Amino acid sequence: MRNANNAQSTMHKAQINNAGAQCAPLQEIGNPNVGAHSVRPQTTNIANPHVGATCGRPQPMNIAQTADIPQTANIANDIHVGVDAHIDPQYTTILPAGGRAKHAPTKTADRQPPSLWKEMGSLLIKIAVIAIIATLLFTFFYGFHRNTDPDMFPMIKDGDLVLFYRLDKEYAIGDLLILNFQGERQARRVVARAGDIVDITEAGLIINGSIQQEFEIFGETPRYENGIEFPLTVREGQVFVLGDARKNATDSRVYGAVDTKDTYGTVITVIRRRHL
Repeated sequence: MRNANNAQSTMHKAQINNAGAQCAPLQEIGNPNVGAHSVRPQTTNIANPHVGATCGRPQPMNIAQTADIPQTANIANDIHVGVDAHIDPQYTTILPAGGRAKHAPTKTADRQPPSLWKEMGSLLIKIAVIAIIATLLFTFFYGFHRNTDPDMFPMIKDGDLVLFYRLDKEYAIGDLLILNFQGERQARRVVARAGDIVDITEAGLIINGSIQQEFEIFGETPRYENGIEFPLTVREGQVFVLGDARKNATDSRVYGAVDTKDTYGTVITVIRRRHL
């Protein structure tokens, strides 16, 4: 009986020694004095459940062979996520196995198109601003005159639109200007300035004793019987003007020299009626 008990005790010790060979004591890296005689719990090889219990470090899991762990959907067609985590693809930059980043579209706030009344209001405001600017320009800087007489033919014809600059009243010989005579605007040509002596004889227009050669004029310059007296000296702040159609034009031969302060400005362009 004693020999049988000794044999069982010997077999039991051998099993313990074999287990000790498989489960070697592990030391804690942070503190070598702790855990020298402790043994970690046994783990199960999930990749191969037929392997028996093992001691020591846990064996890695083979996710491809594990059917009990849920997997998420295929993201970006390149990655299988092996954990049950919520990933919002619209806010995530995913790096697939090839190393190229795939950026999912970001969420943008829904923009409602502006209403018709709002667009019309904006358009009306723009039109009003443009109208105000145009009014200021053509009230203080520029002006239009529609010619209605033939006295400036052929330079300006009946019906032509004349654009003039209001701020330029320093007229030179040959300039065209806009003036007012008996409530009507006229376009006329400057032939003499302040200090000049003007005379009209059978020889033609004489300024300061010299007969004028006017290449823009195709007719003679007669003196009117019921007009002003010649010779005439142009006073300071005045100009002497004539129409290009010299035989019948109403100009300074009728009403004398013109004060520059009463004129509207210098003609800068003429728009022909056929171009309108």
